[in-house]
Amino acid sequence: MLLAKPLILVATLAGIYLLVVRPIRGVIVRDMIYPEALAAASHKAGTKLIDYSPQRIDVEVKLGQATPRHFNYGVAFGAYYIIPIIFFVIIDADRGWTIFTTLFHCVFFLVETGFLFMGLLGSQVFLQGMDLLSYFLLPASFGIVALAWFETREKRKANSSVGQNPAFGESDRQAKPGP
Repeated sequence: MLLAKPLILVATLAGIYLLVVRPIRGVIVRDMIYPEALAAASHKAGTKLIDYSPQRIDVEVKLGQATPRHFNYGVAFGAYYIIPIIFFVIIDADRGWTIFTTLFHCVFFLVETGFLFMGLLGSQVFLQGMDLLSYFLLPASFGIVALAWFETREKRKANSSVGQNPAFGESDRQAKPGP
């Protein structure tokens, strides 16, 4: 019975992710971001979108005779979202960590999308920033799991030391008037 509750919760979260979050993410990328990015890239010489999936959009920029540069738009709320959420359930972390991770992915999505369009419509520096965020900041979700694990571990240590300390029991008995 000890493992039943976390397993049911993990299965429920995985089902919600597969049936709700992924399809919504796919619709947002396919119907909203990709068409706009394609239109923006068509107005800029040497820039094109070479690969598209619900997980990412690859942008190729070729200036003159130089070797083309490739940039990756990583879409939030993918594996870097659901895997940490599952770990939070496994380690029995506070719900605040799930909320923090969700907010982290929302902010990441907004910043990453902004960088995509600023890079397509303006400077290539924003595409480089987008790439940097995609490769280094998005995987930071696993760092959030580590922080949650440390906090949960410390709380468990504190709770177990209070329950095992004989001084707490003795002081309670001494404070009560005896027969």
